[in-house]
Amino acid sequence: MHDRALEASSATRRPFAYKRLKWWVDDVKGVTEAHYQSLFMPTTQLDGVSVSTQASVYFDGKCVSHSLTLPDGSKKSVGVVLPASLTFGTAAPETMECVAGGCEYKLAGTETWVSVKTGDQFSVPGNSSFDIRVTDAFHYICHYG
Repeated sequence: MHDRALEASSATRRPFAYKRLKWWVDDVKGVTEAHYQSLFMPTTQLDGVSVSTQASVYFDGKCVSHSLTLPDGSKKSVGVVLPASLTFGTAAPETMECVAGGCEYKLAGTETWVSVKTGDQFSVPGNSSFDIRVTDAFHYICHYG
């Protein structure tokens, strides 16, 4: 059932595309408000995780992250990339979620730079690499696998 009260109360905070998607898929069973939000809003909190207290520091401090282990055993990292142009390698597939700031990235073997802003994600294959250009701090969650 369409939750008009919820949509009306938060209409000023959500992009137009969100409202259009909500109207379009409202009749699909099992779609939740949390799912809609995950399509357009960055993750703001990870509950019930174990955090590595020692930071991983890369590129002379231009990238700093902390490793997380979720209750189901899956791994993530949260961090920040400061203004720089860098190349990262991947062992496992990764999804980079921008939670604040933005960047431009280019996957290995491509020539196209793609802009990312808060709420966007991009995926990188395992055993690959990507170039990243950051002009303002890029805060991220890296989802592995």
